[in-house]
Amino acid sequence: MGRIKSALEREILNQRAHWFNWSPVILAFGIGAYFELPNEPNFSPYIWISIIAVCGFGFIVFPSIATRVLFGATLIFCLGFCAAAFRANHVSAPVLKYRYYGPIEGRVIAIDKSNSDALRITLDGVKMGKISAKRTPDRIRLSLLSKAKNTHLYPGSIIKTIGFMMPPQSPVEPSGFDFRRYAWFLKLGAVGYTRKPVGVLASPRHSLDLALFKYRMKFSRQLQKKCRTEPQDLRQPL
Repeated sequence: MGRIKSALEREILNQRAHWFNWSPVILAFGIGAYFELPNEPNFSPYIWISIIAVCGFGFIVFPSIATRVLFGATLIFCLGFCAAAFRANHVSAPVLKYRYYGPIEGRVIAIDKSNSDALRITLDGVKMGKISAKRTPDRIRLSLLSKAKNTHLYPGSIIKTIGFMMPPQSPVEPSGFDFRRYAWFLKLGAVGYTRKPVGVLASPRHSLDLALFKYRMKFSRQLQKKCRTEPQDLRQPL
């Protein structure tokens, strides 16, 4: 046991110049440990506070360098775990529990395009039929599949339509991309589409953000038009 302790202390001392560089690595291990759990841990916050306090106390009190470094590493690991847990609970928001088809109302906060090149809007301040406010997602993302151009939509517009919504889906294969986790941290409680026209209940107020968005959309249209009128043969050698 004494040889193992001496070897451990010697290796820790050899890494003295890299102790700071190891800190974010251990912190990342703590964050990763939280996300590897199959379910939310049921430990009381007081237990984690006690563990952190014990690690901090051991780091200060014990004279052995190896022991202090181990306590310090455990402390950083616990801080990473707790930081991930705090963030996950801080962004907690209602998630749709079932498939829904009906009226949808909300304020546009983002406009982009889906992988199928369909216009897609993100809404907050959502209202969904008879679903109570406590069970209504804070944000939803809606793909617009109607043939209308929807050039009248801007961030800040309050819109209303009829669409199909469902909860964010889990990975389609083991260890695949977890869209459900991704949506959780964006507070996206539902995703879906509509084939109906989108009506604007209230136009956005004039602001710098709106002016920048209009300029960005105008520049994007001009760039796309230029790319269509001036195609380039990528096979041509440079």
